[in-house]
Amino acid sequence: MSITELYSAYNIQFMTEGHSHCRPGWVNIPCPFCSGNQGYHLGFNIEKNFYTCYRCGYHTIYDVMEQILHTRNIRPILKQYDIFHDKSVVRVEPKIVIRMNKLKVPYGIVPMQRRHISYLQQRGFLATQIEDDWNVQGTNHLSKYKGRLFIPIHYKGEMVSFTTRDITGKAEARYISCASEQEVVPHKSILYGIDHAPGTSCIVVEGVTGVWRIGFGTVATFGVKYTTDQVNLLAKFKKVTVIFDPDEAGKLQGRKLISDLRFRGVSCSQYELKNGDPGELSYAEVEKIRELSLKKT
Repeated sequence: MSITELYSAYNIQFMTEGHSHCRPGWVNIPCPFCSGNQGYHLGFNIEKNFYTCYRCGYHTIYDVMEQILHTRNIRPILKQYDIFHDKSVVRVEPKIVIRMNKLKVPYGIVPMQRRHISYLQQRGFLATQIEDDWNVQGTNHLSKYKGRLFIPIHYKGEMVSFTTRDITGKAEARYISCASEQEVVPHKSILYGIDHAPGTSCIVVEGVTGVWRIGFGTVATFGVKYTTDQVNLLAKFKKVTVIFDPDEAGKLQGRKLISDLRFRGVSCSQYELKNGDPGELSYAEVEKIRELSLKKT
């Protein structure tokens, strides 16, 4: 069965090539994501099996089907149509690129000093726990990263990259990470905390402080923009709870990540914060989130 047969079965208006608004190899429908829903701007590429809108850009098949069929139970419907091959919903084994044998640690990395400990305490963290659990250190005044926490990034037990966090409140960039050419593994191709998330469920946040706050079983994407490699790593879990920051970018990317993971067969939910970020959660809320999100499956 074809995409046009699906549209016909569900009374969805469409255009095929030969019409002025539709290029060869595409089937177009009104975009359910654009304001006003006017015009046939959402195209499906018959050969490559993907959607894109001339106005608002790329959308996953799963996202589109939820919108146009008005149901979240998409998978049984997709299985009826040849256009949606099984390969598009199976879990993909991530291929992590190893660039070199060992990471070179920059000069001036020292055990946390009073100013580093004070910064963590002001944010409600126990410095000794952060040091023990995550191997976080400080920087001295001779380091190019002075005035920062030094945060190692591990993958399969090895330190493959690092990031640093300003503790002065004066730096233009809160986080400065290892230069890409010096990373053993690009940090945006992995997840912070992945070594401490061995179960079948996990929580995903944007930043490292969210991982520290919620604890083992939580991973971070190093910012609101995630990568395909990170999605593939998350797809190994059966259940993922997304807790991105409560601003518009966080809400949008959180919903998009959930769609991408659901399309890979992962059970997902989004825990929306009213204010603050995951690194500022109370211990009572952390306990609630962990109970809801990290139950054994």
